[in-house]
Amino acid sequence: MKKAQLYSLIAILIVLPVSLFIGFFLNIQTNKSGFVMERIIADQEHQIAKNIEEDFGRALKIAGRRALLTAINRIIMKGEYLDNSSLRLSELMLNGSLNGTPEALMQNNTIKDWKEKLLQVDTGFVTDVNYSELKITNYDGFNIDFSAVLTINVSHPLNLSRIDKTFRKHVLVSLSGLEDPVFPLSTTGYVKRVVRRYEYPFYARKIVSGVSSG
Repeated sequence: MKKAQLYSLIAILIVLPVSLFIGFFLNIQTNKSGFVMERIIADQEHQIAKNIEEDFGRALKIAGRRALLTAINRIIMKGEYLDNSSLRLSELMLNGSLNGTPEALMQNNTIKDWKEKLLQVDTGFVTDVNYSELKITNYDGFNIDFSAVLTINVSHPLNLSRIDKTFRKHVLVSLSGLEDPVFPLSTTGYVKRVVRRYEYPFYARKIVSGVSSG
């Protein structure tokens, strides 16, 4: 399961050089312009906020995909649909459980896990991240739209500058390759079908043209 957490390491690898650079910059000649220093610090804060936003998108996608897999497996194994699909998928993504029962596939892959790991990274700045209002909607029949409101706060320890951002982050998770639970439920497990998008732009193609001689 540790392998699934590599998306958080991306933020770590990007942020650590930032903190080292700030530490070096703050110790160079004291006669440098204060404005330049504040500008550099502000730029680094923006970069950290951007990295967090991108990493949150990856976390949403990973948690969403695994939640779909877990839900489909449960439906097929029990032979019945979920009582509330959006609610159960949200529970899986946030808590790693389904109807209160922990699911192995979600271990270390929930949004909560992502936040805890991210806040453990020492960036040299005061960083806080919060998420809320997780929404799950059908995008086009072949993709699911996962979105949540993300709040990012990044500030310098000496309060030289700070960034506060609140916005809704959207990611699309493809259903391609996942098993369609309708078929095994409708045939008591005898028929299975994997979701695939039709490769042609139209279902009916013209293969013959001409006029009748009769």
